[in-house]
Amino acid sequence: MQDLDNFLEGSGANRRHLKSFQQEDIKNKKAEYYIKQSFTIIERKITL
Repeated sequence: MQDLDNFLEGSGANRRHLKSFQQEDIKNKKAEYYIKQSFTIIERKITL
């Protein structure tokens, strides 16, 4: 998964997370971008 802004935490190749402490973190840390990217990756794995 691409993380150009370095918002994702964790060191795993397959399991990383986005911490959110306040509601505004969701927007500030581009949560929608990461959620969409996750679904794209999942869809590719399902169709293989």
